[in-house]
Amino acid sequence: MCINSYCAYTGQFENEILCPYCNESRYDQKNKPRYQFVWFSLIKHLKIQYENPNRANELRYQYIYTTRNGFCEDGKIGEVFDGKCYLDLLKNGIFSR
Repeated sequence: MCINSYCAYTGQFENEILCPYCNESRYDQKNKPRYQFVWFSLIKHLKIQYENPNRANELRYQYIYTTRNGFCEDGKIGEVFDGKCYLDLLKNGIFSR
């Protein structure tokens, strides 16, 4: 990855020595990359979290709370999901029930 984050040295840039945007060297004097990008698989990360029953329940909290009988019917605020901001987002289709 470019030291200034202009490009990743993959695809068309995999053989470049200088960044095509800022002309900074890809490597230091010891021929080691000056900067590296850390990547993780989001799907793998979510699978790991959902394998733990307690964490899976935490991740489903918003869904469980907002699909229960009586959600938003009494006008009381017991959770962030009862607030005006969330309800406006729900009304505008940003979230679904």
